[in-house]
Amino acid sequence: MYSGLWPRIKARQLDSCYLLGTPEGNGTCFELRVQGRSVLVTARHLLQRTMVGDNVRFLGPRGLESKEVTSLVLGELEDDIAVFEVPGLPFQPHRTKDTAIGSFEIGDPHLFLGFPHGLHHESYSRPFRLPLVKGGIYSGSISIREARVHILDGINNPGFSGGPVYCHTGYQNEGDGSMTARISLAGNRRQEPGLVGVISGYHFETKNVGRVYSDKTGEEVPTDHYYVKGNSGMIYVTDIEKVLDIVAKF
Repeated sequence: MYSGLWPRIKARQLDSCYLLGTPEGNGTCFELRVQGRSVLVTARHLLQRTMVGDNVRFLGPRGLESKEVTSLVLGELEDDIAVFEVPGLPFQPHRTKDTAIGSFEIGDPHLFLGFPHGLHHESYSRPFRLPLVKGGIYSGSISIREARVHILDGINNPGFSGGPVYCHTGYQNEGDGSMTARISLAGNRRQEPGLVGVISGYHFETKNVGRVYSDKTGEEVPTDHYYVKGNSGMIYVTDIEKVLDIVAKF
């Protein structure tokens, strides 16, 4: 149901999101708790050259800290999701409830978390550095290579890949097929955000360039084969249900 309300990101969502360093570069991962088990989720393209036993890096209080990958499942290539584990999970053992899950609704605003260009929110009271938060409106779903991809209208940046996307209201699976709205605190009727997806990337907007300015000659030199791949403002998001399918078989 369309709400038109922005999610209210709280400590649980911020604390469970981490900068991830891999051979492919820096991105984002987050902790997902399902039926009492905690796993880490990110974009597949960040771990496509990583194997069990390899080390990945997390941004902790002392900078990038290495942790060994103890288990790893890559989703289908077109889905761009991966689920993995490292020693020390859960990183937030005091948070015992499962992650609240939400769903996309056309026109609703959503927030996504991550570490664009390796940047982070400087809160030194946390054991891990906190992510930055950006937002976008849910535009709809499209098909790319026969895979369903959700589109947010917003500006993604390198480093957000693998980050979580939240809607206004999340629901808790009660185990009997029923879903109950999650309330953040006793007596506080503001509902906890629902996890709806994982940032994959963004759509490039290709523009041909007819002339390129030359600093050496001070003249404009015509060219035929140059183009610019700009950020179109269309963010690709993989549905969280695809992640839950992997976790169920993990």
